[in-house]
Amino acid sequence: MPDFLARFADIRTTNPPSFGNVREGTIVGLLSIGTLIGVLIAGPIANALGRKKGIVLWNLIFIVGVIIQITTSRSWVQVAIGRLVAGFGVGGLSVMTPMYQSETAPRQIRGALVSTYQLFITLGILVAYLINLGTEKIRSPASWRSEYNTLFRVDVTDSLLTISQSQWA
Repeated sequence: MPDFLARFADIRTTNPPSFGNVREGTIVGLLSIGTLIGVLIAGPIANALGRKKGIVLWNLIFIVGVIIQITTSRSWVQVAIGRLVAGFGVGGLSVMTPMYQSETAPRQIRGALVSTYQLFITLGILVAYLINLGTEKIRSPASWRSEYNTLFRVDVTDSLLTISQSQWA
């Protein structure tokens, strides 16, 4: 995506600009580091807040991370911090969602329901790749912001549905 590289790349002597190993590794790796931290603290938060409130909390954390990434204009550090915060949400949801599903589903469909969680993760990755494929030639911020906007809209919708179906809403 030419616009993303033009805004955030640190090697400008090449055409097109490119990322150095450190900057690229930082941007990519911070999502995984955030996910690890989110996974480690999700269990105690689930026990303290409950499953539904925990899922809503992690959705909100993910939404904040996506907003940080969407609102950046020239700072690669903001993209990296947004990925770290979004990673917290991904990690927390990776623990909370299957936990909630396995605790609330009838035993006859429990395995299928929890397996469906992984199926939808995989379908989400496919949709992200397709969005990237469809927007990679766009020479404006829409090329890279469209995926973040899609993530934001899907997660806000998911959060609103979760809140509307919960007993404490």
